[in-house]
Amino acid sequence: TKSTEKQVGFFREFNDKSKKEPYEYHMMVFQVAPDINRLEEKIDHHEIFLAYINKFGNSTDSIKQFSKIYSSLDFIYALIPELKKALEKSIKDIYQLKLSFKETSEGISKYMANLQNQIKQSTVNPESIQYYNFLNNTLIDYYTNAPKPLPIPYVHEHLIDPAKQEIIKNFRAENSAMIIADECKKATLLYTEIKLAVDYIVEYFEKNAEKLEKAINELKSEASVLLQAIREKTIVRNNTESTSVVNSSETNSK
Repeated sequence: TKSTEKQVGFFREFNDKSKKEPYEYHMMVFQVAPDINRLEEKIDHHEIFLAYINKFGNSTDSIKQFSKIYSSLDFIYALIPELKKALEKSIKDIYQLKLSFKETSEGISKYMANLQNQIKQSTVNPESIQYYNFLNNTLIDYYTNAPKPLPIPYVHEHLIDPAKQEIIKNFRAENSAMIIADECKKATLLYTEIKLAVDYIVEYFEKNAEKLEKAINELKSEASVLLQAIREKTIVRNNTESTSVVNSSETNSK
């Protein structure tokens, strides 16, 4: 149960980091799955069952107790791989959303820069100057002191949202501006979908952390007698094996 308790801690650590920085990648540690696999390989379930009923009898209550213990173990054994698969799928889905956001935002900034150059080289008029200043100021604000690599929240806060708001307010008549606004809406939708996807996986792991804790508590309260039976059976088996080795050695020496 110690490794399982640690796993619950890893789930909660992952959730805390994801809540604090939903647009960053956070690694999840899976420790329990390999531990359980090793346990499954080592344990002879039939032999353990015989050791249990030999110590506690084969009454209905004893068998129910044994079944409850193994039910909790089976639940943990099945749950961890399921959670691992869910996380892997979630990471792939969120990665694709982030990639789409990156491609969209880079397309917006390049399109704005190209428009800026076109206006600069064209006939100057008051409207084009105002539009040029909007493009120029937005890009300067965006790239000045920009961290690298560009965090998704920074891109949304310093490029996507201000460009969209300014276009809606002052440049609805510009066809090229409305193209930018449409792409900004697309980027904002992706930005929201990333957050929702992270919120979903956080909630999913929190619910399953609670289930895992419940299974741990059930094992703690029910498994102590089974562990005692396992220890006694192991001791008896080891003693028997040692005796067999000694007898075999004595026979060979004769």
